[in-house]
Amino acid sequence: MKILLISSYPNNHHNSRSIFVYRLMQSLANLGCTIVVVSPENWRDKNKEYVKQPGDQEYGYEAATVYRPKYFDFPNRIRIGKYSLGRFNTIPHKKAVYKTLKNLDFKPDIIYSHFLYRSGPAAIMAAKHFNVPAVVALGESSMEKHESIFGKKNMRKLINQFSGIISVSHKNKSYCVEELCVPHDKIQVFPNTVNHEVFYPRDKFEMRKKYKLPHDKFIVAFTGHFIERKGPLRVLEAINGLNDDIGAVFIGSGKQEPIGEKVLFKGKVTHKQVGELLSASDVFVLPTTNEGSCNAVVEAMACGLPIVSSNIEAINEQVSQDNGILCHPENITEIRKAIQTLYTDKKLIEKKRIAALKTAKSSSLEIRATGILNFLKKQI
Repeated sequence: MKILLISSYPNNHHNSRSIFVYRLMQSLANLGCTIVVVSPENWRDKNKEYVKQPGDQEYGYEAATVYRPKYFDFPNRIRIGKYSLGRFNTIPHKKAVYKTLKNLDFKPDIIYSHFLYRSGPAAIMAAKHFNVPAVVALGESSMEKHESIFGKKNMRKLINQFSGIISVSHKNKSYCVEELCVPHDKIQVFPNTVNHEVFYPRDKFEMRKKYKLPHDKFIVAFTGHFIERKGPLRVLEAINGLNDDIGAVFIGSGKQEPIGEKVLFKGKVTHKQVGELLSASDVFVLPTTNEGSCNAVVEAMACGLPIVSSNIEAINEQVSQDNGILCHPENITEIRKAIQTLYTDKKLIEKKRIAALKTAKSSSLEIRATGILNFLKKQI
């Protein structure tokens, strides 16, 4: 099958950008698909426009041909009256894609858009250009976030032009069916999965030695953007109320930077290093207020970590009482109590660790890619 992907995509400068899309495309290529990626980059990204061919051993290109046309974007936060300027970004984005398509010596069997916006309108345009079907993958943490920018009427009109819809969560599927009038049989749920070649349990002693982490502390791990929704400062506040034997590693970056004696490590690292730092830790804590299908959670479980996370719909699809503890994401006392429980009860944390590994083993990227490929074939 020949697939034209329209999506953000990682490169050597931004190797974590849409990494889950990258991994899926690599897996589809391994199943015999030919992949061409059009990944428009906004004017604020200083990388030059370039094209790489299959086989070039640079991150973000393997097993795919990638085009990165430039386009001008408007910040979503700037509004004129009730309208966000972000709603106009689909126009230059679509023009950048079309500019690439005009000179593309490739006839796809199907168009694959990741996220409804910004890629969705360009994907429908590409589908009409090549006279082929288009599918959209909804990896959004919340579909509602598009309402204030594009309006529900425009969302409904756009999404119902796709032949098929892939959702990472039942929450997103329910929204599409109930709010956007998408037929049940048009949308299928494929939760995010884990790359077991990167995320697996390493020797904890060796990983702590490598990253100069103390061997005698109970270490809490957090992975994600340092933003209010993810809750890094809530994690820090929770462990600040616990004894000195408990510290944390914060993997990521952002405005809500955790600072203090309990912060044993913080910063942005490579994907391999994420797996190593998780293996150096004892428990994973993510008090997120909203998610689609959380990669960070399943990656932590694959490294053998019990989960402390939020009692919200999307997380409930991944975490149970067997492999973790669910809390109100903004209740510091609940988060602190969950960490304390796992710290003091060695039998319980080992039981949940084994259950977490078992859950992660059932989550295979290859199985997901095969399921998605079969779904795509039905659209042609």
